[in-house]
Amino acid sequence: MNFNIGLGLEHYSYLGKRWNVYYGADFLFTIYQNTYKYSYSSTSYYTQRSNSNNFGIAPLLGLVFKINSRLSIATEASYYISYNQTNSKKTYIPSSLYDQTTKGSGIQTQFYAPTAVNVRIAF
Repeated sequence: MNFNIGLGLEHYSYLGKRWNVYYGADFLFTIYQNTYKYSYSSTSYYTQRSNSNNFGIAPLLGLVFKINSRLSIATEASYYISYNQTNSKKTYIPSSLYDQTTKGSGIQTQFYAPTAVNVRIAF
C-alpha cells in the first residue's frame, strides 16, 4: 500500500506576452507498506514486512510558454529533501531462530530535472 499527499504553493512572474516563470515549494508526505514472501526451499520461506514514512519539502522552478489564451506548455525542476523512518521485519518459517527486525531513519535528497514537457489546458 502506498499513500502520497502533497500541498504546493507557487508564485508566477511574467517575462513577456508568452513566457512565464514560476517558483514555489511542495510539501509532501508519503507512507509505504509492503509485504514480500520469499521461498528458499520447498518447505521453508520467510516473509518481510516493511513500513516507511517520509515527509519533506521540494522547492521548484518552472517555465511556461503560452501558445494561446487556453493552451500552454511547461516544464519544471525540483529538489526533494525529506526525513524518512523505516521499520522492517523478517519472519522465517518454520524456524523463528533467524527472525530479524530493522529500524532506520535519515535524510533523503533527490533532484528532479526538467525532463518532461507538460501540456496545459485552461478551461
